[in-house]
Amino acid sequence: VQNTRLDEQVKQFYDIMMLTRYCLSDLNSSIVHEKYLKRAEEEWRNRLDNEYDIDTIIADVRKQLYRYEMADSGEDAGLKKCINDFNSLYLNSKVDYSPQRVACGAALIKMMYELILKDKGWEQLFKAFEIERKLLFDQYTGKEKGQKIKKAREVLVREFASYAAMPSQVLKGKNLKRVFWAIVEVENLAAIGKIVDSL
Repeated sequence: VQNTRLDEQVKQFYDIMMLTRYCLSDLNSSIVHEKYLKRAEEEWRNRLDNEYDIDTIIADVRKQLYRYEMADSGEDAGLKKCINDFNSLYLNSKVDYSPQRVACGAALIKMMYELILKDKGWEQLFKAFEIERKLLFDQYTGKEKGQKIKKAREVLVREFASYAAMPSQVLKGKNLKRVFWAIVEVENLAAIGKIVDSL
């Protein structure tokens, strides 16, 4: 979906985000890998006359995902408006599809995309979900829970802010879930997991 149809693009992104988060177990990663590469080539040949180049497609996808990862930065008013419009027009009040949720979803889809390209399976995505759950600190309450969340945010920003698209000073003001999805990559997932387990 082209950027000229940003409203439709935001809807499609919502569908992909929800499928990734809630239906991942039903997706065979090798089949997704095979079908994605086949479809990418078909789309290229239907739209362009020049020689097929998967690297150009990958670069374009990464650029789009970066845009969505920054949805809550305040730098892209058009995208933010389309997200908020879609949320108010099509979703009920119980569904969280805020710019911040979209930014987290983009990071999740980015990780999924990298795994699709390498045909690596979903194990690392499930590990990311597990870490995300641990960062809720549901076993704590009140002041103790608040202290755990504060410490986790400080440690993760200090150790991994270089992975984030936004500056560490901005990251420090985000909630812990947003911090996690801003910093997590396939390459640092194990290191983040160790730190979270030690908190």
